[in-house]
Amino acid sequence: MSPEAAPKVSVIIRSLFWARFVWANDKCKRPHPLCACLGRPPVRDDLTLSLVSSTADVFVVPSLEDNLPLTALEALACGIPTIAFSVGGIPDIVREGQTGILTPTGDVGELRRAIAELLQSPERRATMAQECRRVAVQEYSLDVQARRYVTLYEELVGRAVQTAQAR
Repeated sequence: MSPEAAPKVSVIIRSLFWARFVWANDKCKRPHPLCACLGRPPVRDDLTLSLVSSTADVFVVPSLEDNLPLTALEALACGIPTIAFSVGGIPDIVREGQTGILTPTGDVGELRRAIAELLQSPERRATMAQECRRVAVQEYSLDVQARRYVTLYEELVGRAVQTAQAR
């Protein structure tokens, strides 16, 4: 977490005093006493990572800029609704109201509201969790990605052949 983000995160945490927040990275600094800081989890395999991740109710991505964060894809695969700023490639993963909630970039108040809303709506979270898994399997599985690469390579080879024949 950047030094600029810590005060904003602290505001969110103080206003959601009934929730528990967990950080799991190697640059962890406790922005508030209600937070737990695990450091980098000693997780070496995908199964353990998915089991640990699946204990979360929501996943929050407060990035002000990002392209297609792997952590958000991992949350999607684990069936964890994601709350994030609508920035970069995040809206490709987080589909508003379906796999999570997007808030205006930098609007900490809206981010806090979305976190509280989703934490207080277990039925909505469950529906989103199912959609997260469906999207992960149907759009991001290894089989799907492999087929997309094959299709792309076939198209590129086809174009190259057509260009060569036209000469």
